[in-house]
Amino acid sequence: MAFEILCTYIEDFDVRLTEQESREISLINKEFEIESTSD
Repeated sequence: MAFEILCTYIEDFDVRLTEQESREISLINKEFEIESTSD
């Protein structure tokens, strides 16, 4: 039982982590696009 709870917690944590990473990646992509267009 505790193992299942731990698994769901880890899955929820992974989802939050990937959402944060995707936001950071999109920010980096925007900065990169701005740099490449100003060339």
